[in-house]
Amino acid sequence: ELVREVHHATREQSSGAAQILKTASSMQSTMEQLAAAAREQALGTRQILAAVAGMNRMTLQVADATGEQMRGGDQVVKAVDQIAQVAQQYLSATEQLSMATQSLALEADRLKSLSGVFKV
Repeated sequence: ELVREVHHATREQSSGAAQILKTASSMQSTMEQLAAAAREQALGTRQILAAVAGMNRMTLQVADATGEQMRGGDQVVKAVDQIAQVAQQYLSATEQLSMATQSLALEADRLKSLSGVFKV
């Protein structure tokens, strides 16, 4: 009876280890895809931020060129500054997401290697 219980427990442990390994592999793949997407998104955000900065510079030049357009130019500058701030915040959040996904990918690797301890 004891041998049968040990045998049953061993099978359950083996099944559990196989599920952990499969889940860790799937999680690693998903985290790698998420990290790649986050890096791509961060690159796009940097490009948007550079474009917004260029727009801000041009808007300042227009505001300096004509006194009559100064009030309208100031409003545009404020709006572009707000866009730049939002883009900067978005970039920061995207970079944090990228770091978090990289951390999760490392954790998935660690779980995968730990699951190797269990023999299937």
